[in-house]
Amino acid sequence: MTVAEGASDAPAAFERFGLIREALGRPVRFMDLNRDESEWDELDLRAVDGSSMRARLSRTVASAECRISLALMKTHVSSMVTFSLKNMLSSLHPQDRVMMHGHAGGGNGYSGWRRLIVEFLKGDNPLVNALTRSMGRIKSLVRHPLEYDRLSLADKRFLKSVVALNANLAALAVRTRPHLSVIDGFDAMHREGPRHGTPIRLGLAIAGTDPVAVDSVATALMGFDPKDIGYLQMAESLGVGTADLDRIEVVGDPIAKVGRLCVAHSNAAIARFWQEPTGGRTIPRPHLQSTEKASRR
Repeated sequence: MTVAEGASDAPAAFERFGLIREALGRPVRFMDLNRDESEWDELDLRAVDGSSMRARLSRTVASAECRISLALMKTHVSSMVTFSLKNMLSSLHPQDRVMMHGHAGGGNGYSGWRRLIVEFLKGDNPLVNALTRSMGRIKSLVRHPLEYDRLSLADKRFLKSVVALNANLAALAVRTRPHLSVIDGFDAMHREGPRHGTPIRLGLAIAGTDPVAVDSVATALMGFDPKDIGYLQMAESLGVGTADLDRIEVVGDPIAKVGRLCVAHSNAAIARFWQEPTGGRTIPRPHLQSTEKASRR
């Protein structure tokens, strides 16, 4: 068995969580995808302008006979949620992961002073955490437009990367579809995830052999609608799995019994336009109202 991870310091995580000690004397290899992978396959991705790009995909991950994705339950700035399918993003070459957002590899999608600001906001420190959470709460108080044509130019630029990310996550799912998806929702994260969100105790674990179904159930358990999650709908259309809750058999506690009304990321109202980036789509008001009610809790 290979335990692969693409975090910034995978070896430290292997040690800190006791995985190396647990696997002692067993046929287990620990792999830092950022430094240990030497063979890469090509993955076709979509750029923000609609053109094609090619990223490097870990051959170890892509060729595995049995892939298990162990993911955390979190909201996300661009894809609304991140579970077992999006967890596979770290199987890309570290310099190519930004390409999932439709930008050229090797950077963060910006140049000049914007690049410096983005790098600062990606930092894991108390100041950035406090700033991001505060900005998110302020932004959540502002009613977002319900039609694409009323979005600001900045929101439309952001939306291009949202559209690209959803399409690219679906393409990645075709190549790295987990055979078993396991989601840790004991301590989840909502609001400004995936880095600076607010912890929320859900006390849940979700597992299954259909990754789209598992992620769709996780979406519903956080109080969101799987139909709003672009990459889940696209992955279903590509035959990766089932996103329709009515066609998913849930074994164990029913969603209605253990689900919680979590608060979406402050960008969620914009991210819901993934389906039609050039106009027309209307966001259902009940979702905004539910989010507003949760924000006041």
